[in-house]
Amino acid sequence: CGRVAPPSKRRKTCAPSGLQEKTAVDGLFKIIEIPITATTPSVAEELQSEMERLTDILRMQMDHYRAVRFYFSLQVVFQKAVQLEEETIASFRTCASDLLTSTPIEEEISRHIDILAVDIDKFIRNGNFGS
Repeated sequence: CGRVAPPSKRRKTCAPSGLQEKTAVDGLFKIIEIPITATTPSVAEELQSEMERLTDILRMQMDHYRAVRFYFSLQVVFQKAVQLEEETIASFRTCASDLLTSTPIEEEISRHIDILAVDIDKFIRNGNFGS
């Protein structure tokens, strides 16, 4: 991680151990995959329970860069209660936000979680689920 440096000085990852990281353009762009197994029907509650881990990941990135642009992308597998074999997979994404050293990380994460919760609720209410 870090600004573009000679290959001998590059670190391989900024992701916490156990998480997969994919990079592009000499590490300038990163995807850090965070597997979440739902234990509640509320995606927002699940993401809120991951707040500490999400904050740690973004703080690690901030330790290496002056500013970080991030967004959340989420794939959700929906199952109908009466037909568990029938699944619908939907993708949701927030718009990118810039984090500076003065940005309150937890507030920004909460804002993204709220956006995802609203989008998922709209998806379910508008009949896209299971269609």
